[in-house]
Amino acid sequence: MLGSRLISGTLLFLLVGSVAAFDDRLSGIPLLLLAMLTGGFGAVELTRLVRGDAPVRPWLTVVTVETVILGLWLLVHREGAGILGVLGPGLLAGVAVVYARPRSRWTRPTAWAVLLGTTLIALPLVSLLALQPGHSGWVILGVVLVIKSCDIGAYFTGRQFGRRPLAPKLSPAKTWEGAVGGTVTSMGVAVGLAHLGHGLLHDPDPLPGVPSLLLGGLVLAVAGQVGDLCISALKRTAGAKDASSLIPGIGGMLDVLDSLILAAPAAWWMLEGPGRS
Repeated sequence: MLGSRLISGTLLFLLVGSVAAFDDRLSGIPLLLLAMLTGGFGAVELTRLVRGDAPVRPWLTVVTVETVILGLWLLVHREGAGILGVLGPGLLAGVAVVYARPRSRWTRPTAWAVLLGTTLIALPLVSLLALQPGHSGWVILGVVLVIKSCDIGAYFTGRQFGRRPLAPKLSPAKTWEGAVGGTVTSMGVAVGLAHLGHGLLHDPDPLPGVPSLLLGGLVLAVAGQVGDLCISALKRTAGAKDASSLIPGIGGMLDVLDSLILAAPAAWWMLEGPGRS
């Protein structure tokens, strides 16, 4: 299990790193394609989790997620990243209104899958893509590493020192000790990557102070763990341990995206939100 997890995690890192390396040269299209690919797999898994025994096909969720990702990416590159702060909540409200009165056994889980697909998959991925106009693909990779390093730190700290369950009804394996270890890991990675990247990328902008970087790592770690628990709640409701068996040792694409649900929008807000430059 651990060996498969390490191999799969390494391969995913190399994939995202390779995409980030070519992203700036190709106007952000490689990361867009990667986001649409992962979003499509995640939408299929999400539909299977929420449909129960209803005869619901995942195509509507997939089409919605892909359309939102592509549409908001185009708008961000045309109007600027600040538009995400306006359109994001508006999009969620619109989807909720359209599907507010499901009338059949088919439309109820379909509406739920579309709404969750927009909220839990499309908007987090678009939040990362919205960093493109002002930041390189390497910065986006760094943000993802800070978020996912919490998972790594929590896993190993929990295995070694975990005693007190964090949320036993949602995810019995998670512990408070692991959560603290993961948070400390993210804070350290945030400081280390910021200093390393600032030198390697020859960034002319001043580097944020260590307290700001530690705070940023703390926010992303906490947001990432809350997002992880959100997906755990969905899986628990569906009676599933993993979203799928797509990725050996890890589970499904949702098991990769879970920590990005809240952390990616938080990263966008800290780096590129309204009033920031």
